[in-house]
Amino acid sequence: VTRAQLQPEVERLLRRAGLRVLTATEALASSGRPTLHLRVSVVRVGDVPDLYVYSVDLVLRQQVRLVRDRTIESYALTWSENRVVGAARAAQLGVVRNALLKKVDEFVAAWRESNRERY
Repeated sequence: VTRAQLQPEVERLLRRAGLRVLTATEALASSGRPTLHLRVSVVRVGDVPDLYVYSVDLVLRQQVRLVRDRTIESYALTWSENRVVGAARAAQLGVVRNALLKKVDEFVAAWRESNRERY
């Protein structure tokens, strides 16, 4: 499971759902500077041959400003769900991809719910 394999698939799913996927330059120039962070970790269990532990996490970070002082800016997580953690044999590592796709589906559903008046 590599970034090169996962990123195009995630971007395709987001576009199919009607979300615009920004380049890094576009994201920096965009209001709120939204970035969707995907973290996938797969680690082989030391003494157990052919066993891996995995973690999948997807979060949306956006630029925010304090209400009391609008000149103070920072980044905050504005969407996240529970991280998926599990274990699988090498032949079953497709579960990592499935967990990722489920996370993307959860994000799209939340995005649609939050933006239903606009779209």
